Amino acid sequence: MNLSAPSRIDLRVACLALALAILPSAIARADEPDPEVSSEPAAATRDIWDRMIAVELIGGLDTPYGVFGGAIVISPIRHLALDVGGGVSRDGGRVAGGARLVLPHANGALGLRVGFAGGPLTWESAVPGHNVPGDEVHTRDGVQHQIWEFAGFVDASLSLEWRFDLGIYARLLFGVEHALTGPSACEERIDGEIVGACGTTTFQPTRTYVGLAVGYAFDI
Repeated sequence: MNLSAPSRIDLRVACLALALAILPSAIARADEPDPEVSSEPAAATRDIWDRMIAVELIGGLDTPYGVFGGAIVISPIRHLALDVGGGVSRDGGRVAGGARLVLPHANGALGLRVGFAGGPLTWESAVPGHNVPGDEVHTRDGVQHQIWEFAGFVDASLSLEWRFDLGIYARLLFGVEHALTGPSACEERIDGEIVGACGTTTFQPTRTYVGLAVGYAFDI
């Protein structure tokens, strides 16, 4: 079909008007940011108390991990933390593990832990009124020296923890532990000299401890 000259002009004008109507909306869409792209840094994918795996170093006085140790902590849920590891005590190597109830609030948490530990132990306690060898009349205070080649312990502790948003944390712990078995060997001494084997008064020692744990919870 042949169009006359005025018809062709009208068609061009209509196309131009349509292009001018579409162009502003196309430019506006081009200026809109991509909803999937953001200049903000990526946020952590988990809440700091929902992170499942952490590693920590523990130091202190007679803690379940000794004077210094390390542990892996697994938290299957935010209110339960399971730890296992080892360390060095004043008497030798230590192994330990336990379960801790975690009660978080904001960045802080209260913890209640029950655990078990094992390792060598040397324990000295006073023995009042010990008979002096060769003297049946006078008595002197002695020392009972007990030795465990490997002692099992049960312990309980209370802890206060602060966790930063990056996953770094510090936990202060206070607790008590009790030996579960009698000594492998025991001797009584006076002024450093052995006077004989221990009597029937041997006991499983109980002692308190304090420590500090510093660790990192992975964002997984």
